[in-house]
Amino acid sequence: MPYLTYQNKMVTYQNKYVIGASPLVLWGFTGWTNSGLAPWQWDTFSSTGMNVDSAIEGSGTNGRADSNSIFLNIGDRVYFKYTMTLNFGTHPANTPQLLLTGFTDSFTTNLNPSNNGVQRSFPIITTADNYYLRFENLTNAQVNCSCSFIFYKI
Repeated sequence: MPYLTYQNKMVTYQNKYVIGASPLVLWGFTGWTNSGLAPWQWDTFSSTGMNVDSAIEGSGTNGRADSNSIFLNIGDRVYFKYTMTLNFGTHPANTPQLLLTGFTDSFTTNLNPSNNGVQRSFPIITTADNYYLRFENLTNAQVNCSCSFIFYKI
């Protein structure tokens, strides 16, 4: 049986490569939209699908981009891997965070370049709802980065 791949990389679960019929469901995420509300938008923001090609916050205010929403059931768990490149500054002062939020539940994780390629997850969903992702800078610091993502649920 073949290995499961995504973006030309083999997918792992609990440090093992996944083969055969896919137990993973790639999350229905299609892209990011830079917030149009001042002061919440990134100064410069571009993305391709799941990947943030460039997120620049040079004025030291907040930057925020949201994904489309998808319905998650109780017991679902969203896993992700990322590779972030900092073009300016250091962690944690100059790095964004990733937020998974619904109507009643919200989970946040700080992105750290030292965790590039490491499988991470948000807590198990306890309220069935429409959830979306937010890629944001709330530190009021300058940020200049790019970040590629893989999102899936098991």
